[in-house]
Amino acid sequence: MPGLYVHVPFCKRKCPYCRFHSVEGLELAEDYLRALEREASSAEDWGFGTLFVGGGTPSYLGPSRLARLFEILFKNFNLENLAEFSVELNPESTSRSLLEELRAWGVNRISVGVQSFWDEELRALGRVHSAREARRALGLALELGFSVNADLMFGFEGQTLKSFEGSLLEAVRLGVHHVSTYSFTPRKGPRALPEEDVVRMFYLRDEVLLPAGYERYEISNYALRGHRCLHNLNYWRGGEYLGLGPSAESFRAPWRWRNRGLWGYLKGLPPAREHLSPSQILAERVFLGIRLSEGLEWPWGVPEELEGLVVKERGRVRLTQRGVLVADSVALALVAQAEAQGAGRRDD
Repeated sequence: MPGLYVHVPFCKRKCPYCRFHSVEGLELAEDYLRALEREASSAEDWGFGTLFVGGGTPSYLGPSRLARLFEILFKNFNLENLAEFSVELNPESTSRSLLEELRAWGVNRISVGVQSFWDEELRALGRVHSAREARRALGLALELGFSVNADLMFGFEGQTLKSFEGSLLEAVRLGVHHVSTYSFTPRKGPRALPEEDVVRMFYLRDEVLLPAGYERYEISNYALRGHRCLHNLNYWRGGEYLGLGPSAESFRAPWRWRNRGLWGYLKGLPPAREHLSPSQILAERVFLGIRLSEGLEWPWGVPEELEGLVVKERGRVRLTQRGVLVADSVALALVAQAEAQGAGRRDD
């Protein structure tokens, strides 16, 4: 079923490495909620199976504003039978009262932006929370019965193999149900570690999490049984989704559209729309689907140069352990092979 995404563009402090659309402070929060209501009231209800409220920092809105956001959504869409209702939180703005408010609205999955369980690493990343606050936020969410994800980052200057292992082990010790691990991409702030160190950390994730009962079902994501992120699986499988809020993206083949940034969104400027060709849709499906451990359906051949990087069996192609490291290059080769064998020719 299609997914509904809502972008909350506010943060207490914007992390120097962050590429997501966000602004510091809540001065425009009321204007944002009014604009969101305007957008939601004119949007089509596709019969959504998942709802994901991300950002930015949704928890920074606080319990009362988040409740108003939910009122807008439930007034304009039929969301009574969601399979998954996720909200992103940061540790410093997570409280028992906030989590209880989320529970009352039917939220069943929480994603916490931990990044590291070491204070010196959090300072290097420009995070405003402490490791203690991260443990407290995760503990409260687990105590209140949510399915809980912890975001962890690896590959930044100042981090070591041992410290990253410590963060992974701490997530396991706390009993979170899902771990998302993101390779650091430098923008501002710390630099990236040398490639060989990043590769070691990449493999370390499997060494720590797989024996603890987690499965790597996507390149960056690990879950205990029954706790995969259904909303993100819909993205990776090429499903439809509607995005509300500043910079939010939507997809319904053959169209993709993206909302304006916060100022344009508040002014009611229309989203930028793009008509996708069959070749573009194929390429996106391959680049996203190959990330999954289940791979993707593949009726075409596999280029010889991908030997050892992919496995094809029962009509599906998936990455090997070596292939995971070069997933984008593999996807490019697969797309070229599919097009050479006739895929996407309708747009010639």
